[in-house]
Amino acid sequence: MGPVKAVLAAHRLRAQRIVGEPLESPAAAVGHLGAVQSQLHEMSLWALGRRSGASLTEVTAAFDRGDFVRTHVLRPTWHHVLPLDLIDLLELTAPRIRQLMSSNNRRDGLTPESIRAQADLAIDAIRSTGPLTRPEV
Repeated sequence: MGPVKAVLAAHRLRAQRIVGEPLESPAAAVGHLGAVQSQLHEMSLWALGRRSGASLTEVTAAFDRGDFVRTHVLRPTWHHVLPLDLIDLLELTAPRIRQLMSSNNRRDGLTPESIRAQADLAIDAIRSTGPLTRPEV
């Protein structure tokens, strides 16, 4: 590795808090990075622990408390984001996600009306019973 690449690699490791001073919490790590890909949930929790000095148990507890959420905000894959950032991120990314999903929806025979009806059913179920897993919905 040449000297410029070595300097850039070291800077990137520090900027992402993989080395150096850890962030104060797993949520602070999510906020620092903006969004953390979490397709592999356990590995993403480990990555947040690595950046914050928290154990897997502590990161899991922060996730369970809702300090950060796991959602499909940036593309059709999972990401951890701060709840405070979620609305803004959805507003920024929704047009592109809708465009990507429209061909799948047409293929599967899903109309905007049927999607809204299904969403309303899920919302009603969650309102009446509290949080549900995907299979429960």
